[in-house]
Amino acid sequence: MKLSSCLLIALRWPQRVLGISKLSSFEFLKAIHPDLSNNQLLNHLKKQNKDLDEILAEHHRQLACERDLAQVLRNLNVSYRIIKRIGDVNRCVDWSDLVIVIGGDGTFLLTSKLITSNAKPILGIDPHLRTGNTFTLPMESSADIGSIFEKLRTRNYTVLMRSRIRTIMTGEGLYRQPFHVHEKSRTRGERRIE
Repeated sequence: MKLSSCLLIALRWPQRVLGISKLSSFEFLKAIHPDLSNNQLLNHLKKQNKDLDEILAEHHRQLACERDLAQVLRNLNVSYRIIKRIGDVNRCVDWSDLVIVIGGDGTFLLTSKLITSNAKPILGIDPHLRTGNTFTLPMESSADIGSIFEKLRTRNYTVLMRSRIRTIMTGEGLYRQPFHVHEKSRTRGERRIE
């Protein structure tokens, strides 16, 4: 089904939009160190030679994108919810007419697993400085979320249709620690980047 068919039924916008946002690195680190205040966490990261400026910049870009999306949806008079991807998203996915992912390809793929109907459109917005995204709009397109909705309204876009493949594994040793492809990109030499 075309995205325009889902979005523009009798020129009607979706009534309910769900924004699913990735955890920024700062939010992730805060979740695994809940006993530390923000300043204590930053001092802890500084001692580990982490790039605090980039961690905080990424965090602020993520939050700004969430705020911008909320503002645009309020201006369009659309009911919305913006939640982190670790929350109870299944219930909210069923509630929504459109799902908007705020994050990169990984967040988009994780979110797409939650959508069981091929009639429910999903749109990805990436507020971060990276290249080569397959599923999400790049940062320069994400800078003006209002223009994204204008392009949807005027049908000035292309649709990328993807198929899913279900894999079932049988055998011994399946429950060992899994290796995720994205883990490879989170290492520099022998040092793991968190």
